[in-house]
Formats: sequence, structure tokens, C-alpha cells
Amino acid sequence: MRENVLHKKLFTKIYRKARYRSFTNRIFETKQMARHNKIGAMAENLATDYLLRKGYKILDRNWRFSTAEVDLIGMDGEILVFVEVKSLGYDTFKRPEASVTYYKQGLIMDAASQYMENIGHEWEIRFDVISMILNEGELVELVHFKDAFFE
Repeated sequence: MRENVLHKKLFTKIYRKARYRSFTNRIFETKQMARHNKIGAMAENLATDYLLRKGYKILDRNWRFSTAEVDLIGMDGEILVFVEVKSLGYDTFKRPEASVTYYKQGLIMDAASQYMENIGHEWEIRFDVISMILNEGELVELVHFKDAFFE
């Protein structure tokens, strides 16, 4: 009987340690980004480089307001530009820009209004979409839709 109690205590102690290690590993380990997040981050970096080469001044990246996120915010001369970056793999049958729905456009417009209020911008704005097709991390196609949608 005494042996069973000792065995149970030892098992419980080992189990708790294992559970604690598992828990702390989940919290403190650096997690790998999901594949689609890596591709999205790569696409945003490529879009930023593209816009900088075109003479844009990048003001913000991944700016959030409520449930909306604007991928890139920049200035094209005196025009404040809000850019949505969309990317897909080479083997897909739809266009990346097709995923900028009316709902998504509304979210971006709401975020744009808040951003303009925050910085005191009262001049011209524009909403652009940069569409990319990537194949194994290599850029296959980049299309910049200026004034893709409007308020």
C-alpha cells in the first residue's frame, strides 16, 4: 500500500514537471511564422522597395485601427497613399487583387480616415493595391493599381 502512494506521488511530480516544461516551452519558444505570413511579409518588403524606387516616402507599415490594417502608408508627392499588398503563389488560379473585397475596402477607408485625423492631413488621398505573384520566394509578377478604389 505504501509503495502505491509513493509511486503515485512520484508519477504526479514527474507529470507536473513535464506539463510545466511543455507550458513554458509554448510561451517562451520563438515560434515559426506560418508560411502565408512569411510570404505576406516578403511581399510587403518587396512592395516597400518598389515604392521607394518610384520615389514614394513610406510613413507607416502595418498600421492598425480597430479591425483594419493598412499594409503601407506613404506619400506620392503631396498625395497620401494607402496601399494594400496582396500576394499569391504561382500555382493559384485567381488574381491576388481579387481578394480586396468591398468589405476590405471599407475597413481600409475607415482606417485611412482615422490615420488622416491622427496626422492632421486634409489634402488629397489615394487607395492603391499592389498585386504580386511569387514562386518559391521569387517575384514572378508585380502589378501596381493606382487609385484602385475610392470613397
